[in-house]
Amino acid sequence: MTDAGRRAHVLERLAFHQVAQDHVGRSLCSTAVDVVQVPGAALMLVDDAGTVHPVGVHGEVMEAVEDLQQVHGEGPCIDAHHLGAPVGEPDLARPSTPRWVGFTPLAVEAGARAMFGYPLRIGSTCIGALNLCAERTGPLSGDQHRDALLLADVAVTTLLAAGPDGAPDRLTRSLVDDDTGQLVVHQATGMVAVQVGTDVGDALARLRAHAFVTGRRLSAVAQDVVARRLRLEP
Repeated sequence: MTDAGRRAHVLERLAFHQVAQDHVGRSLCSTAVDVVQVPGAALMLVDDAGTVHPVGVHGEVMEAVEDLQQVHGEGPCIDAHHLGAPVGEPDLARPSTPRWVGFTPLAVEAGARAMFGYPLRIGSTCIGALNLCAERTGPLSGDQHRDALLLADVAVTTLLAAGPDGAPDRLTRSLVDDDTGQLVVHQATGMVAVQVGTDVGDALARLRAHAFVTGRRLSAVAQDVVARRLRLEP
């Protein structure tokens, strides 16, 4: 398939999923699963403070993996954003180069066997990453890799068109998907900031640390804070 034909196919499938979905992040993730033929996909944006914001997810395993990347601050999607280049691990359980020591065993336990991150780039600036997850080991094929690169490019254009003023740092709140649990995380972060008397960056770090220490999902910890079942002390 030519590059023009490949792009036309991606846009056709995106249009189909946009009709079925009511959120731009979810429709892009559904398109990635459809086109690349993997069971899980997610999109994350990173704001100017370096905070990770999932804005779409498809698949139960992928949902668990995205939470782990947030809590541990490591993983293929994180590296793809920092490096501005694709990052893949075709065998998480037996990687050729051990990395992500906190994230990897828990991701394997959650059902992920291979993962691939693709940066979301605007010129020389990287605003996030597209994350793909497989439940079987093995690399992506050449066609899958080309489709993933194209999807990352289409995702940037689509997200910027949907966000306010086309400003990358303003995308996060406007595109946060409630199905990923991020709205309650934002709410809990604000509450902790007030309770502890700190800024939102430190408040989010405290939430992540509590989730890490207790081995719980970040969204579950946030829900306890919002429901006032949990109070993080100074």
